[in-house]
This record gives sequence, C-alpha cells and structure tokens, in this order.
Amino acid sequence: MKTGISCIARPTSMAGGGAYRTQVAEAVEGFKPDLILVSAGFDAHAADPLAGLEVSTVAYRQLAELITGWADRFAGGRTVWALEGGYDLVALGDSAVACLRILTRRPV
Repeated sequence: MKTGISCIARPTSMAGGGAYRTQVAEAVEGFKPDLILVSAGFDAHAADPLAGLEVSTVAYRQLAELITGWADRFAGGRTVWALEGGYDLVALGDSAVACLRILTRRPV
C-alpha cells in the first residue's frame, strides 16, 4: 500500500475551485493513493467561534465530493474519515451530515 502524501489545505476558497482543484488534485493524481485518510475538522466553518474562517457547509460538501471522486478513481473508493473539530454544534452537525450524504451516495 502506498503511503507518504500529506496535503493540508484549508477549504476557504472552494467556490470556484481553490487549491483543492489545483494543487491538491495534482498531488493526488501524481501519487495515486491506495487509501485516502481524511482528518475532518469543521472548525473552519463560518459559524465556528474559534477559527475566524469563512467556509460554508456547501464548501465542505464540495470537498467531500472531490475526495470521494479521487478515492473512486485511485483507491477503489477506500477512504477513512476521522471527525476532528468544530465548535459550533449546528454548523458541525450540518457539515458532517453534508459529507456523510456524499460518502453514502445520498446527496440532497
């Protein structure tokens, strides 16, 4: 199993693509992982009181779509997701559910 790539990028500019559709996508395509591990922190949400970032629930859903697309293409659909952070409970719940809908192939 291939290991060794770590991409840390904030999903602050998902509207229009952002770094995930360019730099991170290039890294994933170059590495062709057998498994994608996701540390799913939702503390970058616009409603979160700590981070001061402006990520929306829609942006988290879009990011989940990108990740599952990469997993389907390179890793046989294999991903492991760990919930990491988020301190506004409504935003955390909404964002986690948005990602879970993508992971379970039931987008709304």
